[in-house]
Amino acid sequence: HVTIQQASLKATCTQAAIAKLVLGGKLKWVGALGRKRNYRSILVDLSEVQRAVHELDPETISMLEFAKMFGYQRQVAHLLVKHGHVKAVTCERAGHQVTRIPLSEMEAFRQRYVSLGELSRVRGKHHRSVKKVLDQKGIRPAFDPEKVFFHFYRRDDISA
Repeated sequence: HVTIQQASLKATCTQAAIAKLVLGGKLKWVGALGRKRNYRSILVDLSEVQRAVHELDPETISMLEFAKMFGYQRQVAHLLVKHGHVKAVTCERAGHQVTRIPLSEMEAFRQRYVSLGELSRVRGKHHRSVKKVLDQKGIRPAFDPEKVFFHFYRRDDISA
């Protein structure tokens, strides 16, 4: 067991983040150094603090994980969130705000949209050929490619 100050250094997080865990009742073990009752005497279980501070909600993924799952750059994932095409949540990790994408939102996006790259792979044709056919059929991208740096189409439009 270590003090909040020691835990902060060893867990690479702020003392405030640990204090929030203590005050929020998120730690199973909290003790005191001797009979003192001040901030510097509070003891915590280091491994418990590390788990609480660094583990993330298993029901969410990072923007990078989202991008890798679909085969595009992290910047594309960021732009999809920024322009409201993918809903994201913000959570705290080690005293920092991080943006995460719920798995349910990732699955909903997968069911609603398909990228030009995926269409090209599935059809075994070059992306320019696939885009030309889509353009000829009047099928337009679901989002402005200038804003998200990628071509996405509604699956309903493709299958129609």
